[in-house]
Amino acid sequence: MVHYESTDRTESLMRLCPDLFTHKTALYVGASHGRQDYTRELHAGGARITVIEAFKPNTEFLKANCPWIDEVILGDVRTVEIPQKYDVVMWWHGPEHVPLADIRPTIEKLEAVTQIVTVTGCPWGNVVQGEVYGNVFEIHATSPR
Repeated sequence: MVHYESTDRTESLMRLCPDLFTHKTALYVGASHGRQDYTRELHAGGARITVIEAFKPNTEFLKANCPWIDEVILGDVRTVEIPQKYDVVMWWHGPEHVPLADIRPTIEKLEAVTQIVTVTGCPWGNVVQGEVYGNVFEIHATSPR
């Protein structure tokens, strides 16, 4: 039994994909020092976790401070080569960080390396966000609906 923090988001995820935290491999797109939502739950469920992150200081932090993450790849999800297939692929609060024209091809790219389930999440509506802690990848480039 995997323990997870009860939130509306988590309850929605568990309702839509009750087996989410029981798979063996997971690709997680975009993580920082303060945000790696659901990586601990994926790890607790037995997943080997690979993170793709575009901002080098975040990759260095994750490698040094997040032992539940097995591999960290520096790269932009839109252009980085994804090395294998994964049971679970999560692009959680990521689509809003790329231009609208890049969302569909990026999701299709992620689905191509997914064996079981692809999970995406983003803010609903127009949520403005600029550069954060010197990271231009934090800018909300679009508000997908």
